[in-house]
Amino acid sequence: MGTPRIHWALLLALVLMSLPVATSNAQSSIDLQNCDLQVGIGEITHPMSALCGTLEVPEDWSDPTGHKLSLYLVVVPKRNPTSTLPPIFHLEGGPGASAVEQFVQAWNFAYYDLNENHDLILLDQRGTGKSNSLLCHEIFDHALTDLSEMRTPEQEKEIQLGRMEACLTRLSADVDPANFTSEALARDTDAVRAALGYERIYLYGSSYGTWLAQFIIRLFPERVAGAGLEGTVGPWDNPWIRIAQNYDAALDKIIELCRADPACAKAHPNLREKLTDILEGLDKLPPTVSGTSSLSGKSYPVVMTSERFLTALQVAINSGPSAGLVPQMISQAENRIFTLPASLVITSAELPISDGMYWSVVCSETVAFYTEAQINAAKTGGYYGASDRLIDQLVAGCQNWRSAELDSGDVAPPTTDTPILILTGSLDSQTPSVFARETASRFENSTLAVFPYQGHGVLPYSRCAQNLAVAFFADPGAVKNLDISCAANDLVPVFSGAFEVSFAEQSDPRSGRTYALPEGWTPRQSNAQGDMSFFFSPEGTSSIGIGRLNQEVDEDVLRRLEAELSAQYDARISLQASLKTFGTMILQYAVTTPDELYTGALVVLGGSLAGGESVLMWYAAPGNSFSATFESILTRVLLSVMS
Repeated sequence: MGTPRIHWALLLALVLMSLPVATSNAQSSIDLQNCDLQVGIGEITHPMSALCGTLEVPEDWSDPTGHKLSLYLVVVPKRNPTSTLPPIFHLEGGPGASAVEQFVQAWNFAYYDLNENHDLILLDQRGTGKSNSLLCHEIFDHALTDLSEMRTPEQEKEIQLGRMEACLTRLSADVDPANFTSEALARDTDAVRAALGYERIYLYGSSYGTWLAQFIIRLFPERVAGAGLEGTVGPWDNPWIRIAQNYDAALDKIIELCRADPACAKAHPNLREKLTDILEGLDKLPPTVSGTSSLSGKSYPVVMTSERFLTALQVAINSGPSAGLVPQMISQAENRIFTLPASLVITSAELPISDGMYWSVVCSETVAFYTEAQINAAKTGGYYGASDRLIDQLVAGCQNWRSAELDSGDVAPPTTDTPILILTGSLDSQTPSVFARETASRFENSTLAVFPYQGHGVLPYSRCAQNLAVAFFADPGAVKNLDISCAANDLVPVFSGAFEVSFAEQSDPRSGRTYALPEGWTPRQSNAQGDMSFFFSPEGTSSIGIGRLNQEVDEDVLRRLEAELSAQYDARISLQASLKTFGTMILQYAVTTPDELYTGALVVLGGSLAGGESVLMWYAAPGNSFSATFESILTRVLLSVMS
């Protein structure tokens, strides 16, 4: 199911409106070679040293001498070579996403502390990434142009079934999609463990990765010393039958949070009534709007149907701190403004996932067991009632897709006494907290931490979650005594369009220039060699950096700026995304302090836009408030810097 990297791309859309190689303790039979991972989304990335290799496994585990698949894997060695703690295998979501691609684009900074004492193992699951991908180009290559089309549900179903058939025909010339199951992936994972020379391992699964983790634990309980799960789900949860209900529940939570916030209630009143009218209007006359990809900077037309608008809302809700954008998206849509929703569905369309792998797992492990009575009982209407059609399309597609034939025992929920840490966000609409609670009830040696304002994915967005993971994997046997109280301190979202700030002229003690800055913000001394002046909010959690350079910002200058930014917070900053467009460079960072995780953006204006100079602006704030506050601060401060 969904993956975290959409959050970083989403924030760039809003702005638009290295490690040494160490030797593992284990003796590997895989020929691992030094390699560099390029960390970040966009044109600007940072290298991370790692070890890369491949392992051949049977395509059909019941026929060990038959056709082989080559699995691609990456080992990020622990920085502390004296540590004897087991490695952590990262299990990616989907099913169908690449663990390696997702790590460099979304997970690298979240794992930083864990990587001190644990090797990180990134395995592209069979059917994904560089491991015999089952990506359906017949579908993915049309994803962007499809957004400009208006089709009836019947037309959409016919087209997608035709593309699925073409994809199946092409893929089946090389492999049998029926061999791509969670059990096969679990066996692949254990084969990699053995080949790398590890006796016991840790697992950390996200979304479908938690599904896979539970299969691994059931098949190889003696090999798993502990597991962390976030966005927990399994085939026994019937997630696709319940998806419309879960989407509605998450949207209702956001609307209620806004109603309970005086500033949001004032800025965005009557959201339910507005949304009903908007959806009715889009059903009658969907407008063609333009959106900009935050991955490529290119613009594309989008026919904004009610389903696409609801999809954009759901993407924002699930993307961690970006839930605060939802009320404003509804208010703007009332005035037929769909810029951000269009950008979100475009960015989603540009993120590849292995469709064939997705269907091979979903069709065999869930859809095959759905009854007509179950499907009909789940169709309860609501905002996402139209999503009920998705299950009908999925059932029809699975009837034409070749997948494994399993019995109910193959997909029964497991039990275990393996230590398990479960993290869940109450705003998660893909894998809601009820799934996590049910999982915790089955695993007697587990602890559940509920984050009230996180969505689908927790570790990349919460410093509390990162600290809990470090403590858990240091001593899984003490999981029942793990102090999870920090989860209750999860920050409430600040809502876009409901944040008001007053500005005042203030002198920069470093340059003597006068800028428009938020009232009450005070300067903080930069180091003598610094290029920027910094101003912090009264509570010290948010900051603005301002500077001008008589040169272009090249790679060397950027590294110098990053060191200066890190020093201001006494924190680690990690590049997550970048975009160059219209003479502007935008870089998105995670800023990690011991107790809090911040989002930061560095905006660089160069050339004629800045009178021949490079103008710099930095803004950082806690993740759940960044989107709303940045929108209110950026333009006014930047204009004063350029004047």
